[in-house]
Amino acid sequence: MLSKGKLQIIIRVGGLAMFLLFFCSSTSWAYDFVDRSRGVKIYYTVVSEENRTVEVARGDEWERYEGNYTIPRVVRHNGKRYRVVAIGKRAFAGCDELRNITFSSNITRIDSAAFSHCESLTRLNLPPQLKYLGDHAFAFCAFPYVKIPASVSHIGKGCFSYCQYVVDILIDEKNTTYSDGGGCSCIIDKTSDRLVQGCSGTIIPDMVRRIDDEAFAGCVNLQNLEIPESVIEIGADAFRSSGISGFHFPSGVTDVSDRLFYNCQSLKELHLPRTLLSIGSKVFYNCSALKKIVVESYDPLPIQDDAFPEEVFSSAQLLVPVTADDTYRALDGWKRFRNIVQQ
Repeated sequence: MLSKGKLQIIIRVGGLAMFLLFFCSSTSWAYDFVDRSRGVKIYYTVVSEENRTVEVARGDEWERYEGNYTIPRVVRHNGKRYRVVAIGKRAFAGCDELRNITFSSNITRIDSAAFSHCESLTRLNLPPQLKYLGDHAFAFCAFPYVKIPASVSHIGKGCFSYCQYVVDILIDEKNTTYSDGGGCSCIIDKTSDRLVQGCSGTIIPDMVRRIDDEAFAGCVNLQNLEIPESVIEIGADAFRSSGISGFHFPSGVTDVSDRLFYNCQSLKELHLPRTLLSIGSKVFYNCSALKKIVVESYDPLPIQDDAFPEEVFSSAQLLVPVTADDTYRALDGWKRFRNIVQQ
């Protein structure tokens, strides 16, 4: 049984069980009142007493919302009428039997992890006045499509990460902050040319300069993806636990971020350009299918001991430039590869 103030969620990714603990205060989750008028406890926090607004909150007890659920437009408490304008942090997290959620038009904010791990949530219709989507707001959900309204001006990290069934992402063409790259099934920040979120159906447009943290995390149906030369930075965990099978870094990328391909069990081939300067920690952790690594630099870049799993050192072929094989065999990290050959 879960203790008060602590929620434990079991996540299964690529056959591995991972445990996440979400902590709040040592006593309880913060809320102001409970409404039972709809046959289930709903916890609320007052956003503004002056404006009579509240947000749905997480309560002391972990309510298991199931089936179809509608967020009310208004709620009454102590004789006062409040408008429901937001969904608070982790308000519905872990409700794995919640199948559909209907938002009222009042909702303008959906906070971090609000619907994370709602693994039966197969439909998503975001409210028309929505402005803010927090980090991991809908991570680990089961809907196949995402449509972002024109009003949205903030989308947090990994908002739709590990949503393995998503095949298409659309942005309302009137949105001034984000675009889908003209039907490229992704979320692009117009001001910075960042790809914020992708899916298995994504085609990366040529204008993208950065792929954000967790942009393709958990896209198990993603196999091949062409990275345009315009990309100069790829964030941490960007392809974590995805189904990517091969990867060729653009020449403008100089650093391989931490855990970039963590748990990519389908990754078989990798090309590292001579422009790379560093490879981060646990980049290829549990990439046991990796069999071919092509490096272009005559001067081996430094790698951390945990960059590759032990089985890759013993089974993968490392192809290096002509006459550079002895150099790689002599350098810490690279010398652990048992099969180093010239290209």
